[in-house]
Amino acid sequence: MVVARGCRGEFLETWRGVTLGGVGLGAAAGRVVEIKLFSKELTGGFPAELGQLAALTCLNLQDNRLTGPVPSALGKFVVLTRLFLGSNQLTGRMPADLGKLTALEVLHMGRNWLTGEVPAVLGQLTRLRYLRLEPNQLTGRLPPELGLLTTLKELHLDDNRLVGALPAALGQLAMLEKLQLSNNQLTSAPATFTQLAALESVDLLYNLLTSLPTAPRGLLDRRRR
Repeated sequence: MVVARGCRGEFLETWRGVTLGGVGLGAAAGRVVEIKLFSKELTGGFPAELGQLAALTCLNLQDNRLTGPVPSALGKFVVLTRLFLGSNQLTGRMPADLGKLTALEVLHMGRNWLTGEVPAVLGQLTRLRYLRLEPNQLTGRLPPELGLLTTLKELHLDDNRLVGALPAALGQLAMLEKLQLSNNQLTSAPATFTQLAALESVDLLYNLLTSLPTAPRGLLDRRRR
């Protein structure tokens, strides 16, 4: 189990890796606001009770041995800003309920065995700054809704099984600094790539590209310096 069942608040404050809200946090006072149990050799799946932690702002269960699907109950964490589930053994599709995490700034689910397409509902996470889904076994085309993530700084989707043309909407990611898409089956990049003025690093190696896109403006500006 990730979180033991039946534990009361008076005991939680003694748990390492579990942080309770202070007096000045209003409704979150005395409630679990952070769980940081990374690299603890945790096993098994997610208990249903985890969805009751409505005041949670950070959930870091990275680098464990968690199995099974990503639970839809995560969609109840409406104030969550950071979600780290990378380097586990999670399987199945990413749940549509992730689109309810509109306060999220960091989403890391890399180094799992996730399948299916990148959900279009991720485009609802308009505060997202870092999105890491590499490596997994994600398939299909990238949804154009990712272009709505206008605060995104890093997008990591390398080492998956993505196919087809990249959506032109990616050119709307004005704050994007790093774009990692290597080791997929992508066939073309849009002309809108030239609009990525903040881009510092891009990797499109080991795809099925028939032509190279025009270098984004951000990269050209840096070469001239």
